Amino acid sequence: MRKILFLLLVLSASKSFACTCRGYDLERELRFTTAILHARVLKIDFVSKGEIFTEQELQYLENKFESQPKMLNVFQRKSVTKVEIEIIDSYKGDMDRTRLTIYTSMHGPSCGYFGFEVGKEFIVFLHPERLSKRFFGDYNNGINRNRLWTNRCTRTMIFDKTKAGEIIEGLKSLE
Repeated sequence: MRKILFLLLVLSASKSFACTCRGYDLERELRFTTAILHARVLKIDFVSKGEIFTEQELQYLENKFESQPKMLNVFQRKSVTKVEIEIIDSYKGDMDRTRLTIYTSMHGPSCGYFGFEVGKEFIVFLHPERLSKRFFGDYNNGINRNRLWTNRCTRTMIFDKTKAGEIIEGLKSLE
């Protein structure tokens, strides 16, 4: 009996912290995604949130959370996957470079994308960083528009020529 109760408790707790995706249709994804790229993964690192912010941003956060030191611990744990990619093709978004650093969460409840592998090609759906908006809501930094993130709720996937064609045709139909 105890084993059954324990199992039910574990299952219910894991559901309450699980990632939940809305499952938007392709047209909506194409319309509201900032950038859609065909890219090759060059390097994968695991970093803390603090490592993705500038010195100015970190100073701001230290001042903001001075009375809440536990909040500053959030910026020290390695909880972000930093992925360096080589852009092969840009389906959407003005990419004026051939390489880009993107981010995703390492933790399931944050809906991180776990499929990246060095050397493999992907179709990557990217959005501006929401993390900065949460921490810097009252801080006009503008830099968060330049940090692009993906997660498993987007259509980010291993490159597939057929899917790439569907994306290109879908984007043409939105013009």
